[in-house]
Amino acid sequence: MRSLSNRILVGAFLGVLLAPTIANLCRFEPATGLFEKRPLAKLPDRKEYRFREPAQVAAYAQDWEKYYTDHFGLRKLLLGSYRLALFYLFGISANPAVVVGESDGQSRWLYFNGAAAGDGTGFDAFLGKKPYTPQELAGIKANLARLSTLLQDNHIEFLVVACPDKQTIYPEYLPKNRRPVPGLPSKFEQMSSTVQAALGWHYVDLRATLIQAKAEGPVYFHTDSHWNAKGIFVAFLALMHALQHEDATRVSLSSSDVRWQDLAPFNGDLIGMLGIPWYPRDSALAPILPKAPSGGRRGKVLVFHDSFFIPMKPYFELEFREVKMIKGVYGAREVRLTQEMLTVEKPDVVVIEAVERVWTW
Repeated sequence: MRSLSNRILVGAFLGVLLAPTIANLCRFEPATGLFEKRPLAKLPDRKEYRFREPAQVAAYAQDWEKYYTDHFGLRKLLLGSYRLALFYLFGISANPAVVVGESDGQSRWLYFNGAAAGDGTGFDAFLGKKPYTPQELAGIKANLARLSTLLQDNHIEFLVVACPDKQTIYPEYLPKNRRPVPGLPSKFEQMSSTVQAALGWHYVDLRATLIQAKAEGPVYFHTDSHWNAKGIFVAFLALMHALQHEDATRVSLSSSDVRWQDLAPFNGDLIGMLGIPWYPRDSALAPILPKAPSGGRRGKVLVFHDSFFIPMKPYFELEFREVKMIKGVYGAREVRLTQEMLTVEKPDVVVIEAVERVWTW
């Protein structure tokens, strides 16, 4: 009996060793849904190496090793299983730029850590561990005061908009060690107070709007760093309401003007960064907008924006005769808007938008 069990153990061990090679030979590759945010190594071309030189022989061997590491049999299944085990069993992210939160009963919430990806501030700023100095806040206020003077001297309406990161609107699903501490203001809260004092109604703080709207349904995706279609719509209404301070004749869309259609469920950018092959997909909606009223569109709006604003453009096209989009990242301490640009573009309204982690960068 012991001899049989030993043979089974040896056979199983050999099977595990040979499985990747057999899978390669048979071109068997399950778990094809595994995402990787990098190009995989290519098969080295023998013609590119001079094998009479020892260094070239070593380089060829190293490139072969890189290729095999990226393409051995069952690689996607093994990597995907490992990442899924980390994710589901331990709530651990395989990518430091993605924070795995808690579940709301449907699926876990995922959050983007901009500092780990080199794309804005991260959780230290969110948790108040890296606050602004008084000198930095004074610089922000002075910069935006100059911006306000420039636009008002040109008789241009304007809005400065900071789109909250998901963790600001949904802190309740963060891991307990990543949740904000009462009484410790985030960098965003510091910035908002300063900008509000400098710009008044020209600064649109969307936090209260989105927190109120989330009571009626999600306003951000579970698996993506961006807001969803409902979040975009309530944000647009808030911007138009702000513009009515300057021009009460502007009449915006209402909730009853927009119908919604279901889109195919999808996995967002954060799932792609995690590199796991199976995960519950986010539901998605698309607005069905009414036709622009005849003669109702007026004026030109110049928008400095990031990816958060792009889906909002169709709404603005119902309100304005021309919508000019300029993609660019603008922190609160640097807004690159000049008199020359205003002279060339001749806008009636300027909107300067960026996501929280970029404004506070």
